Amino acid sequence: MNVDPALVRHVARLAGLTLNDDQVGGLAVELREILTHFETLGTWSAGHEEPEIGTEGGCRVEREDDPDPALPNESGTLGSPASARGHFRVPPTIQGR
Repeated sequence: MNVDPALVRHVARLAGLTLNDDQVGGLAVELREILTHFETLGTWSAGHEEPEIGTEGGCRVEREDDPDPALPNESGTLGSPASARGHFRVPPTIQGR
């Protein structure tokens, strides 16, 4: 995949990041390397490989899936930088709203 400065700026804008020209160049190189690794992973097929670790002969520990009582909203949002009416407040992610 071709990673040019325009793509890096686009991804940065989607992520809400502000980058200077030096950062754009460096991140283009890093993003290209990351995408190359993913392309390599995409060519790997584990279809005929035997699993290296299995449950045969071992013991399986399971527990009942009983729900625990939920935290009250106020406790859950105590450490949050911003909350309102018992909910987390986050910056808007869609422009114009």
